[in-house]
Amino acid sequence: MKQSQVPVLHDFLFFIETNSNGEIILGSSNVAGTYWQGTLFHYKDYQFTKDNEYNSYFISNSTISDAKFILDDFMLLAEDSGSLKLLNLPENEKQLMECRYNYNKDDRLIELTVWNNTKIASCTETYINLYDITNGSSIQSNTIFKNYHTDTILSIDANKLDENLFVSASADRKACVWDTRMDIPATVIYNNEFSSLTNVAWNPLNKDSLVVASEAGDIYILNIKEPTEVLCSTHCFDGSIYKMLLAEDSGSLKLLNLPENEKQLMECRYNYNKDDRLIELTVWNNTKIASCTETYINLYDITNGSSIQSNTIFKNYHTDTILSIDANKLDENLFVSASADRKACVWDTRMDIPATVIYNNEFSSLTNVAWNPLNKDSLVVASEAGDIYILNIKEPTEVLCSTHCFDGSIYK
Repeated sequence: MKQSQVPVLHDFLFFIETNSNGEIILGSSNVAGTYWQGTLFHYKDYQFTKDNEYNSYFISNSTISDAKFILDDFMLLAEDSGSLKLLNLPENEKQLMECRYNYNKDDRLIELTVWNNTKIASCTETYINLYDITNGSSIQSNTIFKNYHTDTILSIDANKLDENLFVSASADRKACVWDTRMDIPATVIYNNEFSSLTNVAWNPLNKDSLVVASEAGDIYILNIKEPTEVLCSTHCFDGSIYKMLLAEDSGSLKLLNLPENEKQLMECRYNYNKDDRLIELTVWNNTKIASCTETYINLYDITNGSSIQSNTIFKNYHTDTILSIDANKLDENLFVSASADRKACVWDTRMDIPATVIYNNEFSSLTNVAWNPLNKDSLVVASEAGDIYILNIKEPTEVLCSTHCFDGSIYK
């Protein structure tokens, strides 16, 4: 049997990747026929994937395991033969990608991860390679970490918010966080008692948060500041989890119009774009709303159901992510916020210094807050430790009552 001379979309799909421009790469391999090989397809837009209207392609004489976008016109392809190829996108459509550089290894490349256009990593059996990409012309291995894991490393992911950090998951049932600045770079953040760990992914919005998946179909949410502690877990499938992706929020605030007829699509009347994730909204009335985003708060006016105007921004009163915000329905000048910095603040928009700390938890992040709808001075704050605190703004820093409700974080 000979290698195919035309691109074939094989039955076994191994990966799909997108970039910020909406382009897609898709990798498939023939692992059931006589001649094992792989094909990488590049699409300009997801709509072209429906009928396999590819922009360019690459045919490998080996099955393929992963690929990543880098630079503007390049991508990296990992082959099961152990080759790491630097491919150049052609100028014309329906053309073969050019292999600009081929880096050969002895063992199968299982997964790739990318920090930026020049720094990447791969996992291979029980070791991890870090590479530098030079001007789209070569691949140089600069660091190898060996034998920290005792079985095959099945997944690796770079921390896009910190170029010194990455995380790995292995068949030895351990997940490790790696800091390349340290003499002993790897720290075990999670150890599953029964099951291999098959995939891992950082939270793209929080450099301390990550998710690990197991062969048993479970997902575990972890935080590197609390090693060996599972913040949350859930059983998703009755089989192994192969790939995960944590999506970034777009940061859009949309004004939607309800249709007259049932079962109809809502109309987007106005779209207000922000740079950061919108965590929570709160409303005073039909025209005045607020949102919390990272460490700042936005106030908006809604104009005749046709536009959204930001009129005030409060920045950096909290020192960590604001997790909850609630408007006082009995006083349009007041709202309250709760933050991962362990503080709850009452805000009065009439004041020169609008924020006053009403409660400071010694140990735990504050995850949610709500006003009493019948008493404008009374409110409730919830913590990551599962506790609830009843407060009164006339007695700041005093807890009127508290109770432990759950053995985990209170979300709403």
